[in-house]
Amino acid sequence: MKRTEFKAEYEKRGWTPMSLAERWGCSKTRIHQMAVEVEQGHKKAQAYIDMLHGLPHVINS
Repeated sequence: MKRTEFKAEYEKRGWTPMSLAERWGCSKTRIHQMAVEVEQGHKKAQAYIDMLHGLPHVINS
């Protein structure tokens, strides 16, 4: 998965890097690092992809 695909996936579900960082308990910078790691095929890449696919859609009330 390319980093742009990683970003597009969370954005289509209504998440921003900041809101995603808050949900996952990390920094906004870490979200960007995860996207790079996914693209590079790091050991934890599949776990990050699984986390991404498990995200609910954000419902604005």
